[in-house]
Amino acid sequence: MPVLSIIACGMLEDELVHVLSKDCELKQLITVENQDNSGLLHKLKLKNCVPRRAFLDRVPMLLKDEGRPDLKAPAKFLTLFPFFKRMLEKRKLREEKKVTVVVNLLSMGLHANLETLKTEVYKNIREMAPFSDRILIFLRYLWAYIW
Repeated sequence: MPVLSIIACGMLEDELVHVLSKDCELKQLITVENQDNSGLLHKLKLKNCVPRRAFLDRVPMLLKDEGRPDLKAPAKFLTLFPFFKRMLEKRKLREEKKVTVVVNLLSMGLHANLETLKTEVYKNIREMAPFSDRILIFLRYLWAYIW
């Protein structure tokens, strides 16, 4: 199961809500619990998108526990029948395409000092990298500290 982590600033909250609410291949949405994401959570709820919430250190455990109860024995029996075998294979392919998204919303005040913003972004990248397949940096003024 692929995991896309998003580090975003509060200024782009509306854009982030739009992108996440339109994603039909989203398996699970997890928001990192902090004091700055209440607006994001409210806007997602208005779009009928209810994420799981967890502190950053708990996210890897949520990703491990994501699996359903053990259904291997009944599924193995059903694969004896060609119709069910094809159905289970199609379902497995659909599930493999879906992605889990972890959103970490940064506070808006970080843009006042670009060095502080850079430090915070790098810190979040280091913390999220162990469980992420890809990390999307969703920031305004990104160009200001890359150069």
